[in-house]
Formats: sequence, structure tokens, C-alpha cells
Amino acid sequence: MEGGYQDQSLEVSPPSALELWIASPTLVAGGGDPRNLLRIWLPEAVTVDRDGEQPLPLYTKQEGAHWVAQTRGVSDMKRRRPTRQHLRAVDTLGDLALMTREVLWRGEQADLEIRLRNTGRLGWDRLRLCICLQRTGAPDFADVGRERTYLLTDRGFLPVARLAPPDHGAKVFCEVGQPVRLEDESAARITEGVFFVQSEDGRYVLCYAWRPAWRIVYHPSACVNCLHVDPAMTDVPPHAEASASGLLFVAECSLEDACRRYRAWAEV
Repeated sequence: MEGGYQDQSLEVSPPSALELWIASPTLVAGGGDPRNLLRIWLPEAVTVDRDGEQPLPLYTKQEGAHWVAQTRGVSDMKRRRPTRQHLRAVDTLGDLALMTREVLWRGEQADLEIRLRNTGRLGWDRLRLCICLQRTGAPDFADVGRERTYLLTDRGFLPVARLAPPDHGAKVFCEVGQPVRLEDESAARITEGVFFVQSEDGRYVLCYAWRPAWRIVYHPSACVNCLHVDPAMTDVPPHAEASASGLLFVAECSLEDACRRYRAWAEV
């Protein structure tokens, strides 16, 4: 029977994703557990490209992460607001790289950063990061109909529902700065590495972005409903460090206001 049980097994892997709870709405009126949970693989994979050679994988999510809390979420008594909370992970990737990951958050915004120091003997022509934000556990932002998830293009906000279906598989791949085919056979150019997602009731906007971004991946599967904004850096010699910065916030605002807030971050 299609979809039925086959030979059963359990799969266990090291913790590799961060969980981000969106404080409201909750599962029951008046409080309790939040209804929406996001997961982010930071990163899912790291790959080095060298001219004339096969891509070299430096890291995959199966290797896990060693996150350590750097600060506690105590109140700032002078300003009467919580201080920014901070997680940090430092991992040695063989004799090739040292990877540092940091997440700082307060209120409705999280700032993300990944730094990779080349500790090997050879330079990296290109360093590619694969970063996955999964919405399967966030029903208000999962957007199964694909009409509330937007890209920024030379035509303005573009719902992902207007993207032409891929020739193979379910994932849609778009390079930032390049044209992408639409369902009506026209084209639009992806201008920036950012997604905007409106909540089901239209009150809130989730913004997710990285810089420098080279690729956007949209996966509409109900099982693995994820968004990718994948950074890439070029020409990293031995002993040098490359970095990428990310932004994630959920705010009660319009798409236009969320975009202005994103641009203020992107232009710093």
C-alpha cells in the first residue's frame, strides 16, 4: 500500500539544527507553548571549489555542532529590556578550516554569522555555504499555497507561486542577480538574497536573508518545507577568514515596512 509502513527503523543523528520559537500565537488562548517553530541548519553543508578540481566538502549537518551559551537573558535594568542573548559554536574542520558560528537575538530579531578561517595550505577559489530554514513546524508561515512567500526581483515582490516549476524534482534554484523563468514564460531577475513570508492572518511578516548571497532555493514539500539563502565567498587564501551575515525577524508590519527594515540591515 502506497504510503504504508515498510521495514521500520529509527534514525538518530547528532543535534545539528537550532530551534527558533515564535512567541505568539500560542497553542491555547492566554498563553502556553508557542504554535510556530522554525529550525535552521547553520550551515547544512560547506563546500570549497578549486579550479580544475572536484568540489571539496568541508562540513555536513551530520557532523553536528557544539553550541555554547555566551550570555544569559537577564534584564537591562536601566533600559528595562532584556539583553541580547548569544550562542556560539567553534568547530575544527580537519586541518582545512576553523568554523565559528554565532547567533545573537533579542525580541523579534536574530542576527546570524558564520566565519571560516582557511587553515590549510591551499587557497579556496570559492567557498559555498548551504543554509536551510525549515518551516514545517510553523503552520502560520508554512504557506502551502505559495502565495505568501515572496522574493525581491526587478519587478518588485514576487510570490514564489509565480515561479515556473522545475524540470526535475521539487526544488526551485535561483541565482541572485540572474533571471528566473516564470510560469507565464516571462522572466524576472532575483535582485537580493532574501525571503519575505506573510503569516496566514496577514498581520506578521517573517524576513530571512543572508549576505553575500549567491543562490536562493525554494522547496515547497509539505514534509520538508524549507527556504535557502546560500552565501558564497571567493578567493580565500591560506590563513584568511571569510564570513557571511544573516538576518531573521518576525514583525507585525506590512511587506513594505519589512523590506525597509531589511534594507537598513543590508546597507550597513
